[in-house]
Amino acid sequence: MSIAMPLPIRRLGLALSDKKIDLFVGSMEVLDGLKNDPLHSKYPVVVMSFEVYFNRLPGWRPVWPPDETFRLKKGTSAQSAKVLVDNFDLNVIHAKTHLSALKLVNRGRVDYWLENSSGMRKVPELTKNQAPGFSRLLLYHKPIFVHFQRSIEGQKIKRIFDDRFRQLVAEGNYVSEFS
Repeated sequence: MSIAMPLPIRRLGLALSDKKIDLFVGSMEVLDGLKNDPLHSKYPVVVMSFEVYFNRLPGWRPVWPPDETFRLKKGTSAQSAKVLVDNFDLNVIHAKTHLSALKLVNRGRVDYWLENSSGMRKVPELTKNQAPGFSRLLLYHKPIFVHFQRSIEGQKIKRIFDDRFRQLVAEGNYVSEFS
């Protein structure tokens, strides 16, 4: 069994294919172009979804991955600000709460609020307080799987994982924050 290795996400697929690690968690696109097609869990362990709330009247519509226009806009996020700044070079400030993020956009202090979908659902006021000319858009939706080596050991680990994961779900002991 391997120990966790701090690698960039794009190199994890290669490390798995080269049998330097046993498994990792990530999207399917990380595996594109690998010589040994790794195994993956039967079901996604989570579905990452990000939504954006923004003023569409100036004629801007956010796109993913973020383009230069998106990067120049000022945004906010209650749960994901650090990741959005570090990984996507977005100009995002941290909001103390989801409701404060909504208010920052509605008052014109920022151009958008970008949050995982579960965060957006935590603000019932969003539906009631959506300002005229503002939209909520699903920007990113990606299932995340556990990937395993294509080997006898990898097949064994995958089988155990799939069985136990299915059992967790069936017993109601698995709740996804991001679904």
